[in-house]
Amino acid sequence: MVRLDITPVMKMVMTLVIASLLSACATQGPSRLELEQIYLRHAGPETQRIRYSGVIRGWQPIGDEYVLLELGASRHVLLGLSAPCHLELRSADHLAIRSLTGLSIDRFDRVSLGGVECRIMSLRPVDYAAAREEIEALYRETGEDGAARRVSVDVEDDDGS
Repeated sequence: MVRLDITPVMKMVMTLVIASLLSACATQGPSRLELEQIYLRHAGPETQRIRYSGVIRGWQPIGDEYVLLELGASRHVLLGLSAPCHLELRSADHLAIRSLTGLSIDRFDRVSLGGVECRIMSLRPVDYAAAREEIEALYRETGEDGAARRVSVDVEDDDGS
């Protein structure tokens, strides 16, 4: 009977597995917490109301408590949301804003994410170009693409239209 010594083969397999795992970890972009900190750093002071044309071009979750709205090519707003929406931020693919005034988003208007409704707790304009520059620098360090996710948005007046 011929006996094979598997130990060198197992060592090589384990080395390859560990190297693959370390490589995967090393190429991840900024974490949710890092993104949140970047956008908060580039956000202006809180405001009570943000006027807009009635069109929200896109949105993306930022961390566990914030949503970044794109109101125009160079106009972005960071919304702080109340607790019920925190659980839905990462999985929701649809956002609806229920505005009391129509062509503005006010603090304490409502947002619906994944069927859960919550209040807007804060509104802060964002220097998006500066934030993206910092984020893209982090992605360049890791060799990844930092493209933002685009999902659908609805805006409703208080009467549901």
